Amino acid sequence: MNSAIRSTSIIFKVSVGLCESNPNAYKLKVISIGPYHKHNPELRSMKKYKLCYLQRFLHRKEGIDVESCTRELEDEALKCYDDIENLDSDIVGNFSKILLLDGCFLVEFIRERCGMCPKVEGWIIPENCISIQVNRDLLLIENQLPFFVLTKLHHMTKGVEQIPFIKMVKKIFLHSLSKMTLASYLESEANTDRKWLAFQISSLKMITFNRHLLKLLHDPVFLHVYMEQNSAADQLAKAGSRMQCDASLHVFEEPPLFVSSNLRADQIGVTTQRTVTTTATPEAGCQDILVR
Repeated sequence: MNSAIRSTSIIFKVSVGLCESNPNAYKLKVISIGPYHKHNPELRSMKKYKLCYLQRFLHRKEGIDVESCTRELEDEALKCYDDIENLDSDIVGNFSKILLLDGCFLVEFIRERCGMCPKVEGWIIPENCISIQVNRDLLLIENQLPFFVLTKLHHMTKGVEQIPFIKMVKKIFLHSLSKMTLASYLESEANTDRKWLAFQISSLKMITFNRHLLKLLHDPVFLHVYMEQNSAADQLAKAGSRMQCDASLHVFEEPPLFVSSNLRADQIGVTTQRTVTTTATPEAGCQDILVR
């Protein structure tokens, strides 16, 4: 990958090593967003829902030229994807249509979940198992659109009293990223106005700060899986790392007392939280985001 692509890419494919370590963690279940999985036949059934959300988007305001908007954003948006030279030619040729369909779907889906449906309409995707899978898929690293595309589409059809799009995104997706502490959530909300002002002043600043849905929800708290969900093993490993290098092998006939609380916690399925901090480099940042 050349330096020009590396400097602009913000949406990456999961490495082979990560995929092999836990394939189901990175596999899309029901819906494809963006170019990477456009040809996956298992995800085509969601297109009918996307078209319904597109129609709702177009009915919000008369006379909008959303096609011209996505064509204007096409070149800049395409550069946000890693390894674009290996994308199928038909995907690159129809990329503006992908932005149109997937972008309008995302904007309207988020509005819908925030209770901003037209008065005579209900949810297009009902709140059921499919909805849960959609939420999950929308937060996978390979399944993203550049955030500036979503903000542009939102501004084209937003209502006068509509809350900022950033707040809408957080309201819908933060619970999907495990649980934030009260302090971190309040701090996040306190900074929202400043983030929104950054968009008003300069869209470039917003593009840099909020690159896609995962970047917007930066520094979340994830449920930490200890040693394949075994905190007792994790505690034993830490104890072993603190032993002197010349310490002899010690085999416990029974679990030592210092892991008794961990064993009880494992038996009832207790999980522990940690903060995952994103980093500045694309490679490291991608891997930090993917810790689950």
